[in-house]
Amino acid sequence: MELDENKKRLALLRRTNASDIDLVAVTKELDEWVGVAAELQSKYPVEFDLLIRKIRDDPDPQLSINELIRKYERRTRTPRT
Repeated sequence: MELDENKKRLALLRRTNASDIDLVAVTKELDEWVGVAAELQSKYPVEFDLLIRKIRDDPDPQLSINELIRKYERRTRTPRT
């Protein structure tokens, strides 16, 4: 998700003739996320590829991710008996 958002942000900055400082900052952030993705893919190739497919097939992946986080947080706050 972060990769796609940073790519969109970078494209917008280029279209609007943004400052070099802004372009460098977004490019740096994009490069960092590319590194994170490459590391995860090398450590967990099957899971990474499955996750990428699921995100691409989801019409609103951010909504699904937020729902998953809410469910997780509810379970961790609920005392278990």
